Amino acid sequence: MTRRLPLSALAALIEQTVEQVFADESFWIIAEIADVKKYEAKRWCFLKFIEKKKDQVFAEMQGIFWANAYQEIIRFERSTGQVFTSGIEISCRVQVKFHPRYGLKLEVQEIDTAFTLGQIELQRQQTLDQLLRDRKSTRLN
Repeated sequence: MTRRLPLSALAALIEQTVEQVFADESFWIIAEIADVKKYEAKRWCFLKFIEKKKDQVFAEMQGIFWANAYQEIIRFERSTGQVFTSGIEISCRVQVKFHPRYGLKLEVQEIDTAFTLGQIELQRQQTLDQLLRDRKSTRLN
């Protein structure tokens, strides 16, 4: 039989389960970021992590940088020369958290800037290769 319980009781059960399963464990993920909203005065950043193939989204989760990890965004921008904004792919270490009012979130602990620098270099090399191919085909015609 299905139980009836207040929403807060269900939320408390979910919170307890998430805490038991994930405890203080963290995970390195690779995802594109979207809907980035930075609050520099409070040193918070809300965003979505998405994984997609072509234009189809396979996974999407809410993420957050609290004040203790906001410095990672500043370090990312300095190291990569790239603004931390929607549409870029990053690798970061997250903890799974659930709050009865705000739901499930991935709290970011650290960003791997070397991953993004590698992605930027890969894109640069692909662009150069394409330009060389275009130049060769232009000469042949």
